[in-house]
Amino acid sequence: MSVFDLDEQIHTYYSGPRKQHYGFYQSRNQPEAAVARAVALGLIGRDRVSIAVENKIGHLVQFFKGNK
Repeated sequence: MSVFDLDEQIHTYYSGPRKQHYGFYQSRNQPEAAVARAVALGLIGRDRVSIAVENKIGHLVQFFKGNK
């Protein structure tokens, strides 16, 4: 990979997925929504979430699964 290709890949990453994730997680003060979205996207496995938390955020997980 040339230095120019690497620069393009870095630019693509920072202007795409990274920017979207940063904007979502930094612009909201809603930890429940952040965890639910991460579970819905598979970033956090359901096995890593306690039953109490799952009961509290289950509806949000379903919402984010429907709005991928």
